[in-house]
Amino acid sequence: MPNAIHMPATLAQQRGAALVICMVMLLVLTLGAVTSMRLSNSQLLISNSFQNELEAFVAAENSIRVGERDLSVNFAGAPAFDFALSGDGYYAADTVTTDSPDWDGVAYENGGVSGAQYVVEYIGPAPAAAGSLALGAGSATALQFVYRITGRGTSSKETVRIAQTVFTSTE
Repeated sequence: MPNAIHMPATLAQQRGAALVICMVMLLVLTLGAVTSMRLSNSQLLISNSFQNELEAFVAAENSIRVGERDLSVNFAGAPAFDFALSGDGYYAADTVTTDSPDWDGVAYENGGVSGAQYVVEYIGPAPAAAGSLALGAGSATALQFVYRITGRGTSSKETVRIAQTVFTSTE
């Protein structure tokens, strides 16, 4: 018999082991890459959602500021407007529901500013608070007129946010 080259048993048993190990490592790396990609996409969606909410909130706050400016210019002192008429963005207290993002059927004001949406509710007169730290601020007989301003803001992705504030003016 010709001399045959015999491989030791340990080498014969290792045939193809490198291929299997490489395939397992490739699978692990692929799973890691897919997981990283999904996590990255999730973070992007969360970031976009937060940006839309912030954009809507800023629009609602801007609407409130426009409403405050409108009140301070047009209704300084005792209200010269009949808030009982409603239907034009100015309402008597508790005659309109503005806590829902859906303002269908609610007449609102925009103060001449594109995109601003606000509703003003006249809550009524109240005695001015005494004991102010400002020198010469008010008197015990002075009245303040209290309004609630509700601003609605919508983002470019149709996210809606509502913000409210209380505004007072004095005689």
